[in-house]
Amino acid sequence: MSEFLAQIVAFPTVIFTTLLGLVMLYWGFVILGVLDVEILDAAEGAAEGLAEGAAEAAAEGAAEAGLGLAGLVHALKLRNAPVTVVLSLTVLSSWVLSFLGMVHVAPHLPFLPNAIIGALVFVVSLVAAVPITSILVWPLGPLFRTHQGGRLKHFVGEVCEVTTGKVTESFGQATVIDGGAGLLIQIRCSQTNDLRKGTEALIVNYDPEKQVFLVEPVQPEQPEASKASSSAARAAQRESQ
Repeated sequence: MSEFLAQIVAFPTVIFTTLLGLVMLYWGFVILGVLDVEILDAAEGAAEGLAEGAAEAAAEGAAEAGLGLAGLVHALKLRNAPVTVVLSLTVLSSWVLSFLGMVHVAPHLPFLPNAIIGALVFVVSLVAAVPITSILVWPLGPLFRTHQGGRLKHFVGEVCEVTTGKVTESFGQATVIDGGAGLLIQIRCSQTNDLRKGTEALIVNYDPEKQVFLVEPVQPEQPEASKASSSAARAAQRESQ
């Protein structure tokens, strides 16, 4: 027992031990009802709002740089569960791998300094924990599914207001009136457009797999055409259902 305690408070496992302690504290608050399981999911769009006061081009560049990471997260099915669950499983997996690495692998590397061994175990444990977390999260997906697709489809045919500096095939956000203060949605446009912050776009379709809306520019000088496009979008959506 003393050897176990000594190992979990030694580098690098002590880093994951500390994080694991915070995770356990968090879930304790969740059980007591003080915190919400999806507390971090609600904050995912906060970066966009905080960046509005900064240079818009720089903010958009950072957002687009994160698309690669977002693609990796999607490929590993890490978004099948709330962010807090993913982070908790990642920390737990890293802690176990780090402990096992220092107990069973480190003794076989006497030719390396302890600091280098610890650093290697830390990095390998953290990287290896990601696919392990993906495997653990996959069967948990149905437990956290909120089935919002049907409600979101009702926005097809509506007009939204763009909140980003541009809208492309892989980037764009907008707000749409949902009966309250408005809902921030992810939008994409496959055609060349002049959509920018403050302009309006017509929602023509919804992709439930990627959870994004497909939009087209609204031509203010052709209101009848916009209404026709809106009616056509609604009709197409009803047929797909």
